Amino acid sequence: MHISWSLWDRCKNVFGKRVLTLVLVSAACLLSTIFLQPSPITHAASLSASRASDVPGFIYPVQIYHDNTRLHVFQDCETNPSEFCPSPDRIPAGTYQAECQLVGEEVQDLGYNNKWWVFIQGPHYTGWVSAIYVSSGDNDQPIPGPIPDCSTLSGSSWHS
Repeated sequence: MHISWSLWDRCKNVFGKRVLTLVLVSAACLLSTIFLQPSPITHAASLSASRASDVPGFIYPVQIYHDNTRLHVFQDCETNPSEFCPSPDRIPAGTYQAECQLVGEEVQDLGYNNKWWVFIQGPHYTGWVSAIYVSSGDNDQPIPGPIPDCSTLSGSSWHS
């Protein structure tokens, strides 16, 4: 009987140390995941809104509220976004990155109308979305805030 208790003590010491090590490693991984996350917005987010509009390529978050929104091909309608531009892709509702906005063809849908279009881009999407699908703004008005008018940005730097 004394041998079995000795074996139990030895197993308890070995397994106890392994469990404690596992708990500590798990806690360290969890804490590093929480505290070492990169900021979702680039360093340009530290710029003020007034300076940000002067920076070509600055990205502004916009909320698209409508699922299955048509994303119109930028290259085919670079300076005149329209419903007639090809739209092979559709995007789900969510937050997207807008670079600028531009007056184009007026769109009427869901009880709204707007001639402003927003140029959004990301790793898997690039194109024009009608401003009626962005969750801020009024009929026939640009999206409020710091999103610049594409036509006021210098040259073609806003879409390079």
